Amino acid sequence: MKQILITGYIGYNNAGDEGIARVITGHLRERIPEVEITMLSSNPPETAYAYGVRAIGWRDPVAIAEAVRHTDLTILGGGGLFQDYWGFDPTTILTRDHWGLSFYLSPALLSA
Repeated sequence: MKQILITGYIGYNNAGDEGIARVITGHLRERIPEVEITMLSSNPPETAYAYGVRAIGWRDPVAIAEAVRHTDLTILGGGGLFQDYWGFDPTTILTRDHWGLSFYLSPALLSA
């Protein structure tokens, strides 16, 4: 069974980002019926229910590392994830205090 991790601004009730997540999960299920999807979310219970996926919290670096370790593919969700509006503090990468660019870079760095 293929394991796919999806990241993005999921669980924050932003219509555009939630729409991107819905389309990605739908297309994956059409093309890979047996796929197991995990999403990073600010609200894991709501995300798991809404998309029928396993969801883990953005503030849990151990769970993020485990999810990446067991995934076949990591998808960085669309939208404006990589912007410099919030700045960048490299000391927060892979910590519970990650924010801004380090928030989105952590899964990508682990997947490399």
